[in-house]
Amino acid sequence: MKTIPSLAATLEAYLAGLRSSLGDSVLGVYVTGSVATGAFEPASSDIDAFVVLRDRPNLDLLSKLRRLHAAMKSTAYGARLEIEYVAAEQLQPAGIRGECISVSPGGEPQFGASHAAADDILGARTLGTALVGPPPETFFPEVDRSTFVASQRAWLADLCERDRAKAAPSASDYVEWTLNIARCAFGIHHGSGCSKPKAAAWLAERDPELVPLLDKALRLRRGDTETPIASNDFRGFAAVACTLG
Repeated sequence: MKTIPSLAATLEAYLAGLRSSLGDSVLGVYVTGSVATGAFEPASSDIDAFVVLRDRPNLDLLSKLRRLHAAMKSTAYGARLEIEYVAAEQLQPAGIRGECISVSPGGEPQFGASHAAADDILGARTLGTALVGPPPETFFPEVDRSTFVASQRAWLADLCERDRAKAAPSASDYVEWTLNIARCAFGIHHGSGCSKPKAAAWLAERDPELVPLLDKALRLRRGDTETPIASNDFRGFAAVACTLG
């Protein structure tokens, strides 16, 4: 993981709060995404994680987690937590079976169906880092290539339509969609996940015409100030990228 003092302090505060709130019901805490791959950008990245529990989450646990996440918003990156709270037996190759507790950046924990898919499970198993508990492969099952690729194709199709489906996309939306499209194309081609910078570099090699938009997305992700990605540019990029997976 990339060493960023304020990120480390946020994670330490979160783990302390988790221990206080949930005690020994927590079997493991696994960071994934940019925190685990070393691609975390202070200007924009979220903190993605799974918390594996001894028992399935319930409404009593929901109340405790809402208090914990409300307190976390006073920390440097506490409002950027994106976490799934799930029992070990709910983790399946294609996602999470049954209801769990999820929290999205800026929101509060919600009880219901998870949005996690095969790419999230594979990412946790192969790229995740244990903050608490045994290695991730202890809980996260193997994901066969066909299941993973099908998940990536579904996500890619969704991403390519995001700016038509969302009423008023933000500048950061276009950055995330662009780089996640690169990750999907990489995943479909290789059958494995990777960081956004690595996916962008791979896609740039595949089609040099995509370099300007990929470079802009990476600069904006780092917090550079420049013209946002235009809708027409994004749609053109998405149309080309979808053929390169």
